[in-house]
Amino acid sequence: MQFKVVLFISFFLKYLLVIYLKLYIWYRLFDFIITDKLTFKHIKYPQFSTSMKNINSFTGLYPLSKTLRFELKPQGKTLEHIERSGLLNQDEHRAESYIVVKKIIDEYHKSFISKALDGFKLNGLENYILYQPKRDDEEKKNFEGVEVNLRKQIADKFTKHENYKNLFAKELIKVDLKAFVKNETVKKLVEEFDSFTTYFTGFHENRKNMYSAEDKSTAIAFRLINQNLPKFIENMRSFDKIKKSPVKDAFQTILLDNQLGSILQVHEIEDMFQLYYFNETLTQQGIDIYNHLIGGYSSEHEKVKIQGLNEYINAFNQTAKKEDKIPKLKPLFKQILSDRSTASFIPEEYANDNEVLESIEKFYQEINEHVINKNIKGEHSLIQILQNISDYDVHKIYIRNDLNLTDISQKIFGDWAVIQKALNKRYEVEYTGRAKKIF
Repeated sequence: MQFKVVLFISFFLKYLLVIYLKLYIWYRLFDFIITDKLTFKHIKYPQFSTSMKNINSFTGLYPLSKTLRFELKPQGKTLEHIERSGLLNQDEHRAESYIVVKKIIDEYHKSFISKALDGFKLNGLENYILYQPKRDDEEKKNFEGVEVNLRKQIADKFTKHENYKNLFAKELIKVDLKAFVKNETVKKLVEEFDSFTTYFTGFHENRKNMYSAEDKSTAIAFRLINQNLPKFIENMRSFDKIKKSPVKDAFQTILLDNQLGSILQVHEIEDMFQLYYFNETLTQQGIDIYNHLIGGYSSEHEKVKIQGLNEYINAFNQTAKKEDKIPKLKPLFKQILSDRSTASFIPEEYANDNEVLESIEKFYQEINEHVINKNIKGEHSLIQILQNISDYDVHKIYIRNDLNLTDISQKIFGDWAVIQKALNKRYEVEYTGRAKKIF
């Protein structure tokens, strides 16, 4: 018993001693700091720059962005009110109406573009040809100046039009579209956005880019001056060769009323390959007429193909010697927005990531089911056809003569021109006749 008491006292005294020493050390440190007896000048820092001594030097070195997502979940009476008032159903319906109204706005834009450019004549087109080809830096600079001037003329024609100011304002929804739309059902969809015109703010900003004079592919002026005008001038030069060939005999046939005459509305085919005629191709209607001359069109009522110049050229080239062949004409690009009018396969823009993933999955399933692993009696999948291609008559398998042909040549022979050179060689060896007049 006495031993345990002595042991306890010994441990207790040691514990008090430790506490005393700690207090004494803290007291002496505090005393040194207060009396300036302890300074930090004696501490040796690593050999860093002075700025590294400050902790601020370690902050703000790299940009970092964080996306914070929060979800508001209605609770209690709030949830009951939302369900009772049908707010969610209204938003879903408005989202569906938004897609329809966007299409109506695009139709209004197309109508505005056509009206603004109808009958408009560009000044200075002859200067465009003057600096082609561009030989030196000064001529290139002058040529760019001509392009800028022509684009600005088109952009000014839009921005100075009396209806332009409403194109991106609330009045477009509240006034102009209602007067534009004739269908009462569609008009009611437009009226749904009388108090929600800000829905279209982003859409308006996107469409505003069309009327820019800048060197941008989304602008109407760029489409006409930087893309269509070079094609038009190249066609003018090609036509100089065409009108000296036997194809010229087809010009009068093309101008017949039961052919293209009623559409072209010109006295001579040559008129459409004069520089001034480019002014007639500023609108989509003018572009369509010009392209009909080049590629023809399919008659909707009689269901027959009316031939354009390129088909007569193609027929002539099939029997002509290589040095006598004449170039085909190039159709002009469609006007901005009008290039979607016949492209029904182009889907609407995706609203979220899930729609993108669902679309990819659907596409994969359809390709897998109908093409790759087709499992229909009497039909073969793409894999089966390629694996058993030797069983087919290869003389009746045709490959389109376009960029795909050069791709195949490159992948098989390592040279994109092998197949084309072989075709030219065969033509030279096997063709022994003379070009015939086929018109």
